[in-house]
Amino acid sequence: MATRGRKTASVEYIVAQANAMLSRADGPANPGLNPEFRKGIIALTERILMDTDNYKGFQYLDSEFVREYLPGGDRRVLREDYDSTRVRFY
Repeated sequence: MATRGRKTASVEYIVAQANAMLSRADGPANPGLNPEFRKGIIALTERILMDTDNYKGFQYLDSEFVREYLPGGDRRVLREDYDSTRVRFY
C-alpha cells in the first residue's frame, strides 16, 4: 500500500481564498455567504494566521465606510450600521 505524501497549502493562498470569500456580496448568486458563514471564515483565518505567526491585521472593506466631509479635509469613517464581517486580512 502506497503512503500518501503530506500536502500543505501556503498561508498566503489560504488568506487569498478567505479574502475572496469575505468580499463576495450576499444574495441569490451567493447563498450561504451570510454574516454567520463569514464569522466562521474569519475565526479560522485568524487562528491559522496567529498559529503561524503571520497575523498582520485586517481592514474593513470599502463598502463599510462613508466619507465625512470636514473643513480641514475629508476622512473615511465606518458607517453607523457597518457589518463587522466585511473584512480583508493582510
